[in-house]
Amino acid sequence: MHNQGGREGHSAQLRVDSKRPRVLVTGAERPIAHAVVRAVAREDLDIHMVPASSRNSVGTLLGICRAIEADLLVPTVPAELADIARARHQFESQGTRVLLGSARSIALCAETSAEIARARKSTPQRRKPEDPNRRPRRTEEYAVDLLIDRLGMVAAAVPYIADRHRDEDRSGPVWWRRIRDPWVIASATKVADSFDLDFAAHVRLREDAFGLLQLIHIAPGFSETLAMTVASGVNVPLLAIRSALDLDSELDATHAPSFALGRRATLPPRASGFMNKATKKAVEPASVTNGSDSASSKNAG
Repeated sequence: MHNQGGREGHSAQLRVDSKRPRVLVTGAERPIAHAVVRAVAREDLDIHMVPASSRNSVGTLLGICRAIEADLLVPTVPAELADIARARHQFESQGTRVLLGSARSIALCAETSAEIARARKSTPQRRKPEDPNRRPRRTEEYAVDLLIDRLGMVAAAVPYIADRHRDEDRSGPVWWRRIRDPWVIASATKVADSFDLDFAAHVRLREDAFGLLQLIHIAPGFSETLAMTVASGVNVPLLAIRSALDLDSELDATHAPSFALGRRATLPPRASGFMNKATKKAVEPASVTNGSDSASSKNAG
């Protein structure tokens, strides 16, 4: 490994004189980048890393990829995704593929998450009248790491639940615990199917007091729970990189996990109109049994 200062088209060809595909990973000072490198450590790849910096414009990354003759660029810094996606053809014209979805899907994810955040901030929280004979329902927050195959379908999903002892105002660190929950998996998958995502994505959902799931965030690429996802047996970076490089990978829709359809995924009132136009899909309700796993992780909120 060395340090340096989409599925869409796949027009860039691997260099015939390179026995080991050369991969450049951005965000070298971030845990996510190191999780990616550890995940592919046993693969026969020539890994280079570059730190995140305001100086790392698209032009800078193009220059680094050209200098090291990179076969694949793996962006891990959220702030750089949109610019890199818009410059995809510039990277591919010099022989570098990009592990990233289309500029349109990235923009849609960003706009959707921002719209939902604004709606949640401006919409007052209404409490359902409490039944004195029933215990109050606790809302839960979920995170789901997704692996997307070459057909744009979810091939694997690893769900997490936020620790119940998280601060009520949702501030401070978050502990994530891995679970086995077909309801959460199916709901996150239905949402992801509407955004034309590639390779990898991350969805966050929140169960409200009425037992409905609300989408609160969706983003392309890898998340802070990546290391846990790899440890669970779903090596998202390795499979995504092999798929991007057209290596011998078994990643396809036939390896998708089986799960029941989840309950209806809903949105805050102010965001629902926007999302209906964006997704044009509904999640059919179903009843499933929840399960849990013991893995956990502490991450920034």
